Amino acid sequence: MALATSTIKCVLLVFNFIFALSSLGICFLAFIISSKASSLSDATGGQTTVLASLLIVTSTIVFFVAFFGCCGVVRESHCMIVTYICILFALFLTEASLGAAALLNKSSLEETSQQNLKTMLSDYYDSTDKRTFLDRIQIELHCCGVQSPVDWKGSIPLSCCNLADTKRSYCTSDEIYTTGCQSILVEQAKSLASNVGVVAIMVAFMKIIGMIFSLGLINGKRAEKRRGYA
Repeated sequence: MALATSTIKCVLLVFNFIFALSSLGICFLAFIISSKASSLSDATGGQTTVLASLLIVTSTIVFFVAFFGCCGVVRESHCMIVTYICILFALFLTEASLGAAALLNKSSLEETSQQNLKTMLSDYYDSTDKRTFLDRIQIELHCCGVQSPVDWKGSIPLSCCNLADTKRSYCTSDEIYTTGCQSILVEQAKSLASNVGVVAIMVAFMKIIGMIFSLGLINGKRAEKRRGYA
């Protein structure tokens, strides 16, 4: 039993070390997702950005929790290990909820993006911010309008055109992008939301592994005490 407890202790130490390193990696990944989602948020809504930001916060917390868990294992402190388990459980619930919210958020992206893009298009010549955003999206994604160039009703901006000569102030019908921006934006936003959801759920279930080994260590120490080893 003493050997089994020592083995669990070593596994927990290694687990928490990996836990700490992975939390930094996840934090970096979530930061990239948040940055990309933020660049699309005017059209698709800011839910994915918020969820990615929350994942950054929880990953940062996990780094310190892993250090706390290592201290508890090294000291074999029953109180610290129980506290560690409780924190892991709370993080599991939080990250599982974040993952579910990110995956469920995908269903509302089409409606939100269509409504926002139509508003931007109608205010294109009245709002500098909306004009700048739409021009950037149309140039970067090689798209035009919400569903198609028809949405512009003949008043097509140069950002809709694939111009080899950037000094020209007009473009022909052959140079106009034929794909609407909504479908491309929704596809990218759904991909980002899926990434947040999958990562959050994966790290949530890592918490279960930590809780199982921690409970095993507690039970092992109790068994040792009953047998007079401690």
